[in-house]
Amino acid sequence: MRVLERFGAVIRRPWEGAFQIARQRLVPAVLRAEGDHSSAAYGFLAAAVTGGRVRVRGLDAASLQPDARFHRDLAAVGCSVAVDETGIEVRGTTTLAAFDWDLEDAPDLAPTAAVLALFCRGESRLRGLGNLRLKESDRLEAVSAGLAGLGASVRAEEGALIVRPPSQARGAFIDVADDHRIAMAFAIAGLRLPGITLSDSEVTAKSYPGFWEDFERLAGPRTGS
Repeated sequence: MRVLERFGAVIRRPWEGAFQIARQRLVPAVLRAEGDHSSAAYGFLAAAVTGGRVRVRGLDAASLQPDARFHRDLAAVGCSVAVDETGIEVRGTTTLAAFDWDLEDAPDLAPTAAVLALFCRGESRLRGLGNLRLKESDRLEAVSAGLAGLGASVRAEEGALIVRPPSQARGAFIDVADDHRIAMAFAIAGLRLPGITLSDSEVTAKSYPGFWEDFERLAGPRTGS
């Protein structure tokens, strides 16, 4: 709807779930395609859990994409976030606060948020996860199993996941359940926890074909940035 409106379209919504678009004249417009906030979340997660800095260009901080909330979520747990017209930058911190997030409107963030909870101080709660069982995998089960394998205390109840980080985390074999978001989220955990092995690395191509190239850049020699 926002894109059509840029071309002068008038779209009416007489009631929820209904759209009325009359025959009308459109006008030319210049558009810049937004960056993908879902993919950017993995880079921001890397900054958060390692205390590093990641900048992603081409993101609109005011985007209507559901996952555009993540940089604000990270600011709430202690990260430093800078936003300008060219993109978003996240700087991690040595102490991440536990959180209580309702992800019903942004379910694709759940694996990313669950891995973040591994490195937070105290018990975190992810709510609104009922539809995770209907994704590319049973994400609730896959996330729970992966976190438990890394030593976290995990329990699921009524569409929520409660995560308490381990006193001493460990590496583990992670069954990614043929799910790209499970693979990418737990790959980022490997920047902090040596010994993580994924059952399948190729599934990331579904949504982020360049993930492993970018991951190698994030995992390269530390230079302070």
